[in-house]
Amino acid sequence: MKIKYKLILVTILMFIITINIIAGISISQYNSLFMERELNSAKNEMNFIINSIENYAKDLQARGGTYNKDSLISIIEIYKKYYITQNITLDHSEENIEDSIYLDTEEGNIVIQNKFNEPFESISLIFKKSFQDIYNLQKRWNDSFVKVYLLLSGILILILMFIIGRIFKPLDNLIDKTEQIILENSKEKLLVNSDDEVGELSMKFNIMLDLLNVNMEQIKEGAKEKQWLLDNLTHEMRTPLTSIQGFSEYLMRTNATEEDRLVALNHINEETSRLKQLIDKMFDLMTLKKESLDIVQLNSNEIADTLRKIEFQKLKMKNIKFKVNIKTDHFFADQDLILIVLTNLIDNAVNVSKDNSEIEMAIYREENKAVIRISDKGEGIAENDIPYIFDPFFKSDKNRPASYKGAGLGLSLCKKIIDLHNGHIEVKSQKNIGTEFYIWI
Repeated sequence: MKIKYKLILVTILMFIITINIIAGISISQYNSLFMERELNSAKNEMNFIINSIENYAKDLQARGGTYNKDSLISIIEIYKKYYITQNITLDHSEENIEDSIYLDTEEGNIVIQNKFNEPFESISLIFKKSFQDIYNLQKRWNDSFVKVYLLLSGILILILMFIIGRIFKPLDNLIDKTEQIILENSKEKLLVNSDDEVGELSMKFNIMLDLLNVNMEQIKEGAKEKQWLLDNLTHEMRTPLTSIQGFSEYLMRTNATEEDRLVALNHINEETSRLKQLIDKMFDLMTLKKESLDIVQLNSNEIADTLRKIEFQKLKMKNIKFKVNIKTDHFFADQDLILIVLTNLIDNAVNVSKDNSEIEMAIYREENKAVIRISDKGEGIAENDIPYIFDPFFKSDKNRPASYKGAGLGLSLCKKIIDLHNGHIEVKSQKNIGTEFYIWI
């Protein structure tokens, strides 16, 4: 049984015991006082009757009547007939008995015996009055008490359940939390000595420890995740390194002017800085959470210009036109991460596009969200491959030339970054017609 139910049970038992003791004492005292009042009332009534009979006899004697034992008994008979209508029985006795008052519990009467004054002290008047009405009143009072007692008990139970439930809520929450916690690989177990909340908590901890000892698959999955991120880092380093290599080769040309050399060096410096930021950001991805993102307002035209510089060599090699259609001047994102996404998508578009074709990037707003669309007129994606293109290491075109083959991580990285932005990415494609990637952010 749980502690809170034990506490409710103990409290109710204490309440019952306390109320019973208090009620027993109160009812007993009430009954005693009530009966004492009835006895005093009966005594007073008895004295009044004796005095009335004696006065009646003396008054009769004063009017010339006889005042003897027979006349007294006759008067008693008159009173007897009168008081019988009031549930009082009168009788007389000529035995020499002492005055007394007692309760006849067998017949349920208050019995009083009193002697008359001289000269008839040998005659006693016997007074009997039923106290059944008192018992009936006490019974009704007891019944009312039981009803109030039960009502108060029910109210107390409800109040206790509410209060104790609130008190024990943190412990219940702690029990729930222990089911989800796996912190360290410990083989020491807790002793379970009870079946209440403490025992349940100990048992949950033991289950958690068993899971930590036998379920090492989660640790392996964590290692795979880190390896996945490292593979992504390697994959993403190719773009700035390729750009640096391209400009370095350009500098090696003997016919390059001093101005061209300065432009190339500037591009190399920018790409080197971007590579360093890329490495830092990718390592951050190993423990990256939404709160870690540096969300700022980005200028759409500046992002487009940066992409032109990054993709300059690749676009020039295939004579592909990079068309930009901007309908909103800004949007909010982490600049380094969104550039990773966009360069990935444009790289893929360049790889699948034919020479002298066109790639378009549009930035606009839709339902209070920024939308970035990148479209090409390349070879497209097979319909049955579309659901899997964001899976790590998935390659839709197994026959792609070796120069275009990657690790199959670019799109999965894109999706992870967009998910961190609470955004959404999807693709529309037709084989041999082209592909469109949509990003809502």
